[in-house]
Amino acid sequence: MSNNTDSLTIAVELPLVPTLIFHHQDHLGGTAVDTDESGNIIELLDYYPYGSTRIHEVQESSYSNLYRYTGHAFDTETMYTYAGARYLNTDIGRWLSHDPVSLAIGSPALEQKAGRTLEQYLSDPQGMQSYGYARNNPIRYTDPTGMIPMGGAASSLLKSFTRTVRNIRSWIGSLGSVTYTKQPSASRPVAQTLNSPVEGAPITSLFMENRNGCSVCTKIHEGTDYGVPVGTPVRATADGTVVRSSWSDSLGEVVILDHGTSSIEGEQVYTLYGHGSGRYVDVGDDVNLGQVIMGSGDTGWSTGPHVHYEVISSPYDVLSRDFYSRDKYSHRYSPEYLNKLLLQSTRR
Repeated sequence: MSNNTDSLTIAVELPLVPTLIFHHQDHLGGTAVDTDESGNIIELLDYYPYGSTRIHEVQESSYSNLYRYTGHAFDTETMYTYAGARYLNTDIGRWLSHDPVSLAIGSPALEQKAGRTLEQYLSDPQGMQSYGYARNNPIRYTDPTGMIPMGGAASSLLKSFTRTVRNIRSWIGSLGSVTYTKQPSASRPVAQTLNSPVEGAPITSLFMENRNGCSVCTKIHEGTDYGVPVGTPVRATADGTVVRSSWSDSLGEVVILDHGTSSIEGEQVYTLYGHGSGRYVDVGDDVNLGQVIMGSGDTGWSTGPHVHYEVISSPYDVLSRDFYSRDKYSHRYSPEYLNKLLLQSTRR
């Protein structure tokens, strides 16, 4: 008896292996360059201040990154940018509808939704423009959701947008002045940072804000203030070493971290945390990203419970008078700039 074995061939279409794409962001969180694993450019993007496209070069005809200006989705049907709550016309820097949060003005829900009181709105007429994008100053501010009160938001509120492909937050310099074909090597890793020492807290005073009406404040704000209850955990925004943990008449309980050599030649990167209720670290301690270093408070020359936070790149010693006063505003930066300063940083 013979056995006849039939041969059956089944054609199976295997799924394609997805290409690993690296998204390099600009200073507002938008895509500047997409590269493959070998560092080859797939897409090059640059924008005018309000988000209209200045440069768009695609090397792969089948590829199109739709997460562009400030990390928002670009709607190819309407040709507008969508921020999760409303559409932005990037040609003129205007939203196409009112800020939804503005509808709460005059109601008890305003402060809960927006983190600002009616009095704070009335004291800032520019903030009353509910159609304007990022206070008409997108170089410094962004609106990550389309719902920040009255169209204004500090750029430190910009969140990392969710992507279906791997997202590398890499600052690669100004367009036209760098070569984009080389990715960060393992020996020069991209620094990991937090946008805020108290994630999710409302900003009560912006970096470089004019504060003429405050009797105990500097005229121009050298840091960023976050309104939080006393005792709120304050976290290190990057790995570092404690170089100051002490009392200051103006800053109250203050902690300063040294994060290593700055990307600005001859300078060192620091972060400063002020007006605390208690310090949990001592000079010489090494701290990790996200570690609680103090509790927030209302100490020193304070206008109420909050955290005062500064990002600093300075050539001066942290214990010298020059560190706090000499060319001060030339060495202070907005919170989101920490990542750029630390790209090639190593702690000394």
